[in-house]
Amino acid sequence: MQGKRLAGAHLIFNVVTGVIAIVFISQFVWAVDAVSSRVGIGADNYTMKLAVFHTLFNVTGVIVMVPLMARLADFLFKYFPERELDVAEPRYLSDAAFEFPETVLKSVKQEVWHLFDSAFELIAHGLNLHRTQILESPDLKKTIYENREVHEFDLDEMYETKIKALYSAIVDFIARSQTEVPSIFAEEMFRLRNAATEIVESVKHVKHLRKNTTRYILSDNEHIRHEYNRLRYQIAMLLREIYRVREEDSYDHQLAVKDLKQMKKQLRVKHDELNNRIAEVLKDDQITPTMATSLLNDFNYSDGTLKNLYDCAKALLSSHTELVADAAEEINLEDDIAGATT
Repeated sequence: MQGKRLAGAHLIFNVVTGVIAIVFISQFVWAVDAVSSRVGIGADNYTMKLAVFHTLFNVTGVIVMVPLMARLADFLFKYFPERELDVAEPRYLSDAAFEFPETVLKSVKQEVWHLFDSAFELIAHGLNLHRTQILESPDLKKTIYENREVHEFDLDEMYETKIKALYSAIVDFIARSQTEVPSIFAEEMFRLRNAATEIVESVKHVKHLRKNTTRYILSDNEHIRHEYNRLRYQIAMLLREIYRVREEDSYDHQLAVKDLKQMKKQLRVKHDELNNRIAEVLKDDQITPTMATSLLNDFNYSDGTLKNLYDCAKALLSSHTELVADAAEEINLEDDIAGATT
């Protein structure tokens, strides 16, 4: 909105000064010749005379508009009012939950899911997809590969209002809860905070991924378009599966996480495989070196997004008991490795 006001002020300045210049064009011509002659500009040096004219034009505008500055400001604020940002508010965090540790855990987990839902929408739009396309398409791959619609929206503003605001509230609530809940719950609270961080990181990856994704899904080069649609499909498919598992009335936590892990493994492309594929299309001049470089960089963002989404889902879909057992298993595994190397 601030940019629109500045653009409006610049337009008014130019229009008013332009009208004055037209009305008093003879006086402007005389002034340009007089100034040019005084500073040693030749009569036929029209480039420098044009610069003199622009200077006189701007000075005239300043002289005329300064006394009207207050009225101009009122006009701009009236017709370009400050737009209130729609900042996401926490739905489940309340200090009343501190009375019962189990309630605190449940509240935080629900709020992190709320953050996931906000991120889901933002990631979908960042990939130029609709949420409904991801969740309801009977053939998701076909939908994505045939879709070339570009979503115009301010991703940075949406990140600040929909993601960062909720994330900050979650981190603050967890920090304040540390003195209110028994230490036995500290590990899961830590994992839930990490799950929220993973969600934020996934959105950041998509912010980086969006520029080239938007560019190349519109490209006439079918090879680079195919590669970027592949990246979009991988992220969308994992989002879809996480949402499906969460919406089931009852699910086996361990089986759900196992299935997601298997899907992530299938979707993630190995670096060697990608390098070989890029080398082949480069050799056949199917894509340019610039396209190849962009794809290699964006592969890392896509791969990071898949990892972030899986890690957050693992924490949110697992129960407290399973998380504790999982942590113990990791510790035992580390001890076994350490013992084997000594």
